[in-house]
Amino acid sequence: MDYVSQFGAHVDSEPANMAWDRLASRWWSDRPIHRFSHRQKIQNILPLIKDYDHVMDVTRGASVDGILGVVAAGQGKRVTIVSPSNNHIAALRRFAGENGIDPSVIEFVHTGNGPLESLDVKRADCVTALHILEHATHPRSFLSFLRDRTSNRCILAVPTCANPTAWVRMGGDTDPYVFTAGSLQAAARGIRRTATAKIRGRAAVTEFVNEYGTTTVHRWFFPSALFAELEWSGFHIEQMRPDSLAIPWLNRSIQLSQILQDHLPDVLTSGLGFGTHFVLRPVPA
Repeated sequence: MDYVSQFGAHVDSEPANMAWDRLASRWWSDRPIHRFSHRQKIQNILPLIKDYDHVMDVTRGASVDGILGVVAAGQGKRVTIVSPSNNHIAALRRFAGENGIDPSVIEFVHTGNGPLESLDVKRADCVTALHILEHATHPRSFLSFLRDRTSNRCILAVPTCANPTAWVRMGGDTDPYVFTAGSLQAAARGIRRTATAKIRGRAAVTEFVNEYGTTTVHRWFFPSALFAELEWSGFHIEQMRPDSLAIPWLNRSIQLSQILQDHLPDVLTSGLGFGTHFVLRPVPA
């Protein structure tokens, strides 16, 4: 059983409203930078899928996973959303309804408790997988699954470690979106962990986190460290862009973040985001 199935099974063992609460607490967060970081990611990726009729959004069954697929369905796309959790699917149906999108137009595929890699789903013009790879117990297996299901384009988003908000998150023990007494110390710890991983030649800063009773691996990648893995998995990297240029603590920085991303070239900002997404093409066999 892989991580995606484990997490999905855990979400389904919780009260049904937990999956909705987890989604809503992020998408409608009362912390502006937190809310911005999730919404900006979706806004940045939507233009990359506009030319494709069929989009498959592969999720791990939690958080804001699948919102991209729901929004794409609202724009007239034929959408398949893959999730290991029935409670998560119910939360996405509710999210669609509350945003004026008919959930019946979306094909929801429940993976159940089996491995994602053995799932029998048809290929899609465009496949998206946002912030899943960092949790995968077998990353190459997951990338191979994406490659086999992609006809034209794949969008892969991962958390990355060269962003100030990420440093505060990695430092722990404080809210990265609100300045507190321990904020500077947390940022310093995050910078130290990032520098140590870089010096030691690691692909990511790796940590173990507890999500609602399930201990999971979480990786903050150095984007360049993924190049070889993506190519080995049969992808050609067309583009690399930041999810958002979130700046911690200062709500007034949101507008600055948007201006920087709109006007600076991707070559300068792609590795500096609070997450990075890769635009990939499958290499013909």
